[in-house]
Amino acid sequence: DIHRIIRKLSENNDMILAIQDSQIYNKYTIQNILMTTYRAGIPVIGYSKPYVKAGSLMSVYASTDDIAKNTSEIITLLIKNKSLPKPDYCKYYSIKINKQVEKSLGINIDNKIILKKRIDDMNKRYQDE
Repeated sequence: DIHRIIRKLSENNDMILAIQDSQIYNKYTIQNILMTTYRAGIPVIGYSKPYVKAGSLMSVYASTDDIAKNTSEIITLLIKNKSLPKPDYCKYYSIKINKQVEKSLGINIDNKIILKKRIDDMNKRYQDE
């Protein structure tokens, strides 16, 4: 029962970070999850642009252009160094914010430039560890 699960999640969590798991988030469940979390005042952070349109607060995702640019750089490094770099996340990504959900939930998200810098800084710290 999604309503019971969301209520339980809302007791100890400030938001839900949706991961790409089709058993949880799929075309049959997503609308119900987003409506239930919205009513409970819990923002959902998605992993694709359609999530924002469907009702998540925001999404952080790699677009086709982001992936193509990153892949091009990897190929260039491969040709130059004759070896692949260590596996890593795509270093280019996009952020999409649902302003209506932001306003309705009373949340103030930093502008995209500041938010992107914060994410990049966190990623750099993670890589340095």
